[in-house]
Amino acid sequence: MKERLNIAILSGSSRKGSNTIKVAKALKHLLQQNEIVDQIYLIDMVDSDIPLVGRGEINKEFLTPFQRQLVYSFENSELILLCLPEYNWITNPEVINLFHQLGTKEFFSCFHLKVFATIGVSSGRGGRRPCIELHTLLNKIISFMGAISVVSPLILESHETDKEFDEEGNFLNRQNRGIYYEKFINFTDYTLKLSSKWHFGRNP
Repeated sequence: MKERLNIAILSGSSRKGSNTIKVAKALKHLLQQNEIVDQIYLIDMVDSDIPLVGRGEINKEFLTPFQRQLVYSFENSELILLCLPEYNWITNPEVINLFHQLGTKEFFSCFHLKVFATIGVSSGRGGRRPCIELHTLLNKIISFMGAISVVSPLILESHETDKEFDEEGNFLNRQNRGIYYEKFINFTDYTLKLSSKWHFGRNP
């Protein structure tokens, strides 16, 4: 019986060197330190070639390399972390479009028996609104498909992100990580406990 989690981390920004990929890398570093974590798949939307809804669709029989990596990572993970950039209080259209395209019964296995958790990334003090939007969309897709999954209620907001991480997702304030670092630790701890309980029946 499987006792360790595979995790997919989606960096939702299509901008090269974005704050969002820094947060995704930081989460990967933290999660790699936990013994219940097995594989971690990091997907960077900077490489995305998902067609716009109405102008094309994803065909599971003819996936591009990026699409294949995305679908494989989602299908083979028990926990999916979504790092969402905030622009003008909402997330970017590429993320919304991605889930509209994946949200068909052809990709049922990307949404079945999963725990989804969201992280909002801002250069200011925002980040919550994109997560709430994705919660609504994910719950609609899961319900429509008849899938059995859960969207974690705990949201992580990454504030003033460019001041907190280097390009590789390392915390810049190494000597006194303080409240900001603790927020990330608390989020990963809670999310792993929820996933472990949901998938393996372990008590927190």
